[in-house]
Amino acid sequence: MVSMADHDAAPAPSSADHEDLWSLPLAEFRRRTAGAGPTPGGGSVSSVTATLGASLIQMAVAITARKAARESGDDAAAAKHAWDDDARRGDDLADTLAEAAAADVVAFENLMRAYRLPREDAAGQDAGGQDRDRAVADASGAATEVPLALAEAITEAVEFAGTVVDRVDDHVRSDVLAGADILAGSFHAALHTVEINFPSLDAEPRAAFTSRRDAALERLETAHRRLRPALSHPQED
Repeated sequence: MVSMADHDAAPAPSSADHEDLWSLPLAEFRRRTAGAGPTPGGGSVSSVTATLGASLIQMAVAITARKAARESGDDAAAAKHAWDDDARRGDDLADTLAEAAAADVVAFENLMRAYRLPREDAAGQDAGGQDRDRAVADASGAATEVPLALAEAITEAVEFAGTVVDRVDDHVRSDVLAGADILAGSFHAALHTVEINFPSLDAEPRAAFTSRRDAALERLETAHRRLRPALSHPQED
């Protein structure tokens, strides 16, 4: 019989063990997502779509900064640098959102690894089942943390959109709003991945995760609602 030690001898998967999802051609990523394999799944795809939503906001900032520099003559450098903090903030948020793609795959594979542990130890005793239950609970916590942290980062990205939507060039304001809507959809998709793990969690961590989910949801709804008036802004020719 395979012992717990035999299973523990194999290192748990890490992000370094996986092909970078971001290096895949878009058609290949689509093919893998639609295939029979369990990954990339909801959490990873939420990460990718959220990153693309944030990228639209980054694009709007970059175009606005370039236009400001072009129209400022001798003050071109100062006009462009006025957007530097926004550009850095957008970069940081997009990087955080993107990192969750591989992290979610790793968390899922570690959870499946825990589920495959034997329910009995090498001597056929039920103690092995206790070890398995603990491994599943721990892996479930990690598999919940990754998409929940993603959802929290998405909330920050939507809040960031609200700080630039009234300052970007009118012609790219729609891209900020489109990005925010994509982010909001990705947020709710990530929450499905969070909530599917709740039954496997102990009461205390489940309560903590539930509190964070509710707080993130309230922040997301507030930030997204504040963007609505921007839809009525006139577009200049």
